[in-house]
Amino acid sequence: MTKGKRDFARDRVICEAATPGPWIARAWTVPTNDQFNVGTEDADLATFWQGKRYAGSREVSAEEARSNTVFVAEAREGWPAALDEIERLREDYRKLQNVYFENYARACEFDGEIQRLRAALEKVLQHEAVDISFNGVRIRDIIQEAISTTTERGESKCVNT
Repeated sequence: MTKGKRDFARDRVICEAATPGPWIARAWTVPTNDQFNVGTEDADLATFWQGKRYAGSREVSAEEARSNTVFVAEAREGWPAALDEIERLREDYRKLQNVYFENYARACEFDGEIQRLRAALEKVLQHEAVDISFNGVRIRDIIQEAISTTTERGESKCVNT
């Protein structure tokens, strides 16, 4: 029995070593009406009893025994399917990580370029020529708006910009 983090590779080995499925849950009525069985079409694999089997054990209801039987039978195909889904999701996660880091690197390149352009615009503001107007708009105002637009994004989250 595993405690803590599951070892899915070990779980896969256990699944592959088990009798191939599908497994079937059945109720036994002969010789008594207190047992349930998991098996294949041609083999009995496990029996689940209702009642109290030995001194010191707790009473197992018919419903609990039946539910345990169905659980084990369904787990034969359900657990390998879950392991497949876990692997698919892990692969998707790895792909998304790669996309994130590729896009992060590109964003940092753009961020660096924005910072270089902002610095250049700030130098341009130091010249008197930007106080002229073009079509009723001062060049200085256009440059200051460009600088403030890039500043509104906040500080860069990139490490090397």
